Amino acid sequence: MKVNQDKCRYQCYHCNYRTRDKYNLTRHIERQHLPRENDGRRRSANYWCSLCYSLCESREKMQRHWANEHEINLSVETVSFKSFEKFNEWKHEFEKQEKCLYVKPCGTRKRKKKGSSYSTYLCHRDGFFRRKGKGVRNVKSKGSNKINGCCPASMKVEITAEGDVNVRFVRTHLGHDNELERLPLAKQEKDSIAKRLSLGIPFETVLDDVRNANDISERMHLLTRQDLENIVRDYGLNLTNVRQSTDFVSVEAWITQMRDTTNLVRFHKPQGALSPRFACLNENDFILIIANDAQLELLRKNGKEVIYMDGLHQNGSNLEMTTVLVIDDSGLGFPTAFMFSNRGDSEILSVFTSVLRDAIGHTLETRLFVSDLMKGYFNAWCEVMPRPLNRLYSTCHVVRNWQQNLNKIAKKEKRIHALQIVRALMQETEENVFNRLLVSALQELVNDPDTTDFGNYFASKFSPNSRSWAFCYRRQYTGVPNSQIESLNKVSKHVFLHGKRVKRLDKAIEALLKYVQDRLHHLHHQPSPKSKNSEASCIKKRHKIALNQQFSVSPYEAGFRVVQNNVHHLVSEHLPLCNCLSRCDECDICVHSYRCSCPDWFVKRNICKHIHFVAMQRKRVPVEVAPAAHHMPLPIPQVSPSNVSVMSHNSNNDGFNFDALGGWTPSAIQMYDQNQPQPVPQPVQPTWHTIQQPSCDVSAKIRKCFEMYRAIEEQLTCDEEVDVLLNALKPVLPTIQAMKNARRGISLQRLLPK
Repeated sequence: MKVNQDKCRYQCYHCNYRTRDKYNLTRHIERQHLPRENDGRRRSANYWCSLCYSLCESREKMQRHWANEHEINLSVETVSFKSFEKFNEWKHEFEKQEKCLYVKPCGTRKRKKKGSSYSTYLCHRDGFFRRKGKGVRNVKSKGSNKINGCCPASMKVEITAEGDVNVRFVRTHLGHDNELERLPLAKQEKDSIAKRLSLGIPFETVLDDVRNANDISERMHLLTRQDLENIVRDYGLNLTNVRQSTDFVSVEAWITQMRDTTNLVRFHKPQGALSPRFACLNENDFILIIANDAQLELLRKNGKEVIYMDGLHQNGSNLEMTTVLVIDDSGLGFPTAFMFSNRGDSEILSVFTSVLRDAIGHTLETRLFVSDLMKGYFNAWCEVMPRPLNRLYSTCHVVRNWQQNLNKIAKKEKRIHALQIVRALMQETEENVFNRLLVSALQELVNDPDTTDFGNYFASKFSPNSRSWAFCYRRQYTGVPNSQIESLNKVSKHVFLHGKRVKRLDKAIEALLKYVQDRLHHLHHQPSPKSKNSEASCIKKRHKIALNQQFSVSPYEAGFRVVQNNVHHLVSEHLPLCNCLSRCDECDICVHSYRCSCPDWFVKRNICKHIHFVAMQRKRVPVEVAPAAHHMPLPIPQVSPSNVSVMSHNSNNDGFNFDALGGWTPSAIQMYDQNQPQPVPQPVQPTWHTIQQPSCDVSAKIRKCFEMYRAIEEQLTCDEEVDVLLNALKPVLPTIQAMKNARRGISLQRLLPK
């Protein structure tokens, strides 16, 4: 059986043997390269080098391997103590200083002759990861603490018969970094936290006391809510944290407490009372507006660029929560104010914006305002604040509105196809292509009897306002809120309320304040381990996709054209490499290095698979971008919008292709008209699977092809002549592709569909 060498990432250190499984490599080394015992049996090798794939029979031989092969000399230090308690104190301070942990893999052994005992302590990241369960649950997002190799850091402790302790230790670590988030909480720290929790102190208070530290130098400073949950589970604590049995009584008690200590409550109007400040509120209205000083400061600072205003669904008390968000310095959405009210019309929203204006001390002129499709939020903002320069619709509200109106289509397959068409329109990043697709999509939806109602709805409600929802018009707005902002209600409910739905107002307020406090902590300190590892996992996932998929890349003007399944995306350089955390070390790029026209980068600002592929190709074959003259696009005849329509959706030539990361994307445009002469389609540009500049001979031949095409174009006068040209061009692209496959040595079996 032939093994694909590209997938064999484990290579023998002693020979050229390669395999895809680590177990096979271990078995190969034991059978082929380890010496035999006197009885003919092979020796066992249990020590893997953390820097290469070498195996050794003992830790001492592994140390000689590091010295000989990697030129790493490990210095052994010795220290003595009068008692074992002194040793434990020294060990605790040493681990705290070095940000590491030494554990005992086995018990203490005794020497009968000398009357002494000895034990060995190893680095807690030394060894291999072994599943303890049945493999149902996935591994943590940050991965296992084990490095699947040997770390030289160790301690050999000998306790003499007199009680003295002699320690020989190695402080050098290999194969990993000393990271605080990889360390567990010490037993003394767990005991103190469990004692506080047993007294009824809430989680928020415990986390606040820990996070008041200015620096993060201990594992205790990275305490998370999950750590507290684990302590409650391990110590068997039963905690309850409810202020009052009645919702509004609990809220009134909380408001009284907050007004006495902080200025968090900006405005409150209880039910059964009138407000002298706002005469538009009646006696049955309830309004609670909360925002701390840090939130208002972010609103003053970052509200000049983008304001996102949205109302979340109601909780068990029939109260609607309205929130105002901005984009923080890290590019994520940040809530700056919350309002709980019994109704969400323009009068209540005007009260909200008036309170915010008085809280920040002046009116706020923003460049971009984002909200749902209704005009309530926008009109309420314009009544108090200056009118924003631009307005956009929230993406989630647009898609939700489309999905709710799909019931206008009776057939299920027609619903799916119609949703694919409008999604492709939204995700198109080129304005000229979007305008053509919009006209053709309207024609297709309206002319089809099954989708006529949906087409008329789309034409009347969304076609005139395309600048408010289409991605191609958002190119100038670099800080448009993404899906993380639009799912704030899910974060506040599912992360901080144990996955339960919000049924009480007091619990909703506690969850939101906790969310804001943690975001402020992460904004002014380093990001949490979970957020860093989740982003790194996203980058690694797209890098793996770029390795396993086939792309065609060619220089194009100021960038590169990446083609896959007839879907074209343009990748261009953006900014030089910076020191941000969103980076791919294998490609040596960060999220600001390149731009791409795909929705994954254009909307979500991720390092997409196209950028990974271009970066890897440029790293292998470092070239400059080819001049635009060598890849001049062929002239396209002027086509009126009435001549353009979307390709029919069928199994042979889909009008839309599904991108694994970006969704449905238009792959081609078919231009035809029964009453007018056929326009000549744009020929496909030649592509190279490795980025390289064409030679002078190739460039001359390409220019000659252009001249021949122009000469043919001048002779075209009727449909029959255009059909002759189309029939002649059909076998050209498959022939070129077959020649490329033959040069690359790709078997025909890989080209066949699965």
